[in-house]
Parts: sequence; structure tokens; C-alpha cells
Amino acid sequence: MGSPEEKSCYDCLGRKVTVFVILLVVSLLVNVFLLCKLITSYHQTEYDDDWMIGKNISEVENRYGNFNYQAKVWGAYYLYTGDGFGIFSDNLQRWLYVYYDSDGIVTETEISVQCGG
Repeated sequence: MGSPEEKSCYDCLGRKVTVFVILLVVSLLVNVFLLCKLITSYHQTEYDDDWMIGKNISEVENRYGNFNYQAKVWGAYYLYTGDGFGIFSDNLQRWLYVYYDSDGIVTETEISVQCGG
């Protein structure tokens, strides 16, 4: 089997490996959390689209100002333009589209690129 000194050396090595694996897993989890946080907060908007659902468009415009564009059943607020950096970059404008019914009640919101070319 081996001397007691050899056994304690193997125990010590096993503990070091266990501690290393635990630290590695914790580090990975922290990095994944921070990356997710960065991705979700990169382009936070000043608009509360959940608040808009069920509100009249006049209430929305009173809170956020007139739409930048408005059609018969939707309005749009400009959000930002893509940064043009990296392999997944673009220079497309992002807009918050606010869709409403014939009574002017907001039914849906969507963040998307600008309509048209």
C-alpha cells in the first residue's frame, strides 16, 4: 500500500485538486453571470414597454413625448444605432415600435430595426 507519508501526500494532492476544481467552477459561474448581465444591460432603454401595454397612446406620449414616427396602428421611438464593432456588428438603427388598436390602446411593443431600406 505505501508508507503513511505517501498516503498523506496523496491526500494533500487530492485536496488541492478538489479546491482547484471548486475555484474553477465558481469562477466560471461568476463569469457567466457577469457576461449575461453585460449583454442584458448593454442597451437599456429609457422606455418602460411593460408599462405601455394597456395604456392609451396619449398617456404614452404624455410620459415619453411624441413618437418619432407614427402610422395608423403603430408609433416608434428611436433607441440607438448599432456600434459597428466586432463580427456581429451592424450600423442599423433600433426602434421601439408601439402597436395599438383602433381605440388607441397599446397592445404590443417590439424592439426592432428600422422599417424599410
